[in-house]
Amino acid sequence: MIAVYKRELHSIFHSVIGYVYMAVILFFIGLFYLSNNLVGGSSYFSATLSGLISILLLVTPILTMRIMTEDKKQNTDLLLYTSPVSISKILIGKYLSLLTTFLLPMAIISLYPLIMSIYGKVGFLEAYTSIIGFIAYGALCLAIGMFISSITENQIVAAIVTMIILYIGYIMNGITGLFFTSENLATKILNCYNFYNPLVTFFEGTFNLNNLVYFITVTVLFLFFTYQVVQKKRWSMSTKRLKRGAFSTGSILLGIILTVAINFGMNQIPGKYTSFDVTAQNVYGITDQTKELLSSLDEDIVFYVLVSESEQNSTVEKTLNQYMDLSEHITVSYRDPSLYPNFAAKYNTDELETNSIIVEGSKRFKTINYSNLYETEIDYNTYAETTTGYDAEGQLTSAIDYVTNDTLPKLYVLSGHDELDLPAELTALISKENIETEIINLLNYDSIPTDAAGIFISAPTTDYTKEDAEKVLSYLESGGHAIIVSSWSENDLSNFNSIAEAYGIELADGIVVESDSNRYYQNPYYLLPNIAGSEVTSSLCSDSRYVFMPYAQGVTVKEDLRDSLTIKQILTTSDSAYVKVNPSDMKTYEKEAGDIDGPFTLGVYATEDVGDNQMRLLYLTTENFITKSVDDTVAGGNYELMMNAVGKMVNHETSVSVPAKSYEMASLTLTKVQSLLWGIFVVLVLPLSLLASGLIIWAGRRKR
Repeated sequence: MIAVYKRELHSIFHSVIGYVYMAVILFFIGLFYLSNNLVGGSSYFSATLSGLISILLLVTPILTMRIMTEDKKQNTDLLLYTSPVSISKILIGKYLSLLTTFLLPMAIISLYPLIMSIYGKVGFLEAYTSIIGFIAYGALCLAIGMFISSITENQIVAAIVTMIILYIGYIMNGITGLFFTSENLATKILNCYNFYNPLVTFFEGTFNLNNLVYFITVTVLFLFFTYQVVQKKRWSMSTKRLKRGAFSTGSILLGIILTVAINFGMNQIPGKYTSFDVTAQNVYGITDQTKELLSSLDEDIVFYVLVSESEQNSTVEKTLNQYMDLSEHITVSYRDPSLYPNFAAKYNTDELETNSIIVEGSKRFKTINYSNLYETEIDYNTYAETTTGYDAEGQLTSAIDYVTNDTLPKLYVLSGHDELDLPAELTALISKENIETEIINLLNYDSIPTDAAGIFISAPTTDYTKEDAEKVLSYLESGGHAIIVSSWSENDLSNFNSIAEAYGIELADGIVVESDSNRYYQNPYYLLPNIAGSEVTSSLCSDSRYVFMPYAQGVTVKEDLRDSLTIKQILTTSDSAYVKVNPSDMKTYEKEAGDIDGPFTLGVYATEDVGDNQMRLLYLTTENFITKSVDDTVAGGNYELMMNAVGKMVNHETSVSVPAKSYEMASLTLTKVQSLLWGIFVVLVLPLSLLASGLIIWAGRRKR
């Protein structure tokens, strides 16, 4: 086997074919790399690698077309049939020579993510998983090319047929969709030859053992087919042709059955043991929040997916399968609109897109439009829409909580004092927590409505009346829940401030300035406070996250609190912070006479047992805390804190508002000169060096 391997490798690299093959691969991956990563700044290598598939399908037949036909051309094939070396060792040696030729450029390509990491953060697990998938796919293509080469004596025919066979495997998903509108036995059989779907899971950031086993077993199967072709020709010299031919046919059928059985068996293993999310943002994984909810689920839930199973979005399918793996109460049922045209109408909706989901429990149902499973942004310069996040888990977990809850809580947002409107994004998160929001003016109520799960006060700029302040205090004193956001104002807000003072919270008159550069962002008013552990901040502390508080007031907490009241100062400044008492006339960030020394508290979480109830109060000192742009600066840290508090209001042990998983990573930062130099190296220097080496070696052999 080793001798055959060396002979074939020597043949490949003493002709120009091997060098041309590697140079073409490196040239095109260099172009994609330059465009996507070096100039485009993308930190995703999988998208670059996926562009190489069509090139691989073109050049692989050129490499494999001669591997078996060359022996026939030089009349050395008889040596195969009469050699004392086993056919299997000869074929393995030939195949390994092809695989080595393929792996050499892949080894060079494997260095590209390391180059990217010099200029920004790169998800290495994701990048190298895509490379592993591509190598497995390429190994299969080589095995198919070798098989085709064994059944024809013409190299051109071998190359053309191999190319056709490979492209059929690449577009099989489209072929089945063209001829069949729903999944059936024929589509299942045809999709056994679908090479693209198993490959794309690796590009999407999932290391899938099932798909890796698929590539390996089908590669071995085509090598076995090649073995049978050669063995049959050896047997043709025997007098017992009929018996040998029957054995060959039976062996091929047995090989196919064994391959199908292995893959079928792998597919019976729960996905949690075979599929692993390797994305830096854990895009396709399931969070602990969902796992906790599913572990306590005690009633049956059905996910009706409005699409045929064969056309289901592969990413959503993986998420649905994880839900089924985590709870025996979850069932997924596919309803192809072409076969069940009136199914969605039963749920009082006919506006759902294909791939939308209806979640139904014993109490109620909830519809999830397919477009809501993804977050998108529009570039208003080009009007191009970009998918920026994946929210299937958030939508499904929220829907499960919605259909299983006996009653749905309500959050009252107080108005009438020039409050800041809640951002639509925050309102959507509250709705996702299955909490209804209603805006009320206390002037129209004698007290906070009795069905309130909590109240939200959003930075009033005109003062409360004494009566309104007493309504809020009465609600809290009876065990109510509140989120109160204050903001510095030149107006007198003494009645409003009396609510906080009743719970030991006293506001400093002015805006906090931070002099510790580790505790602010860009300028000393843009505070990044220390986060202390509590039931609403534990998720932020465990992940070393930030919250962002521009233009915050400082508060101090009284020491002589009543015994029943517990106050946790969850957001605090450094000891070197101070308050600018007159920020509207401020001329310098430096500390001046009259400024108040810190440290200060910027966020408080208070609890108090009131009979059988527990009062909960989250108090924050800047209206900017709830704005979307500020939340985006710390990757959702502000809203996570808010939603943790909202979840506690409605006694959710775990918040059911799972944030969308962002697809976006920080871009690579290269200068034009750096991009140009690396581009010249990967697009020109590497491929041309290989090509020049091949031509020199080939010319040298010609002279000899």
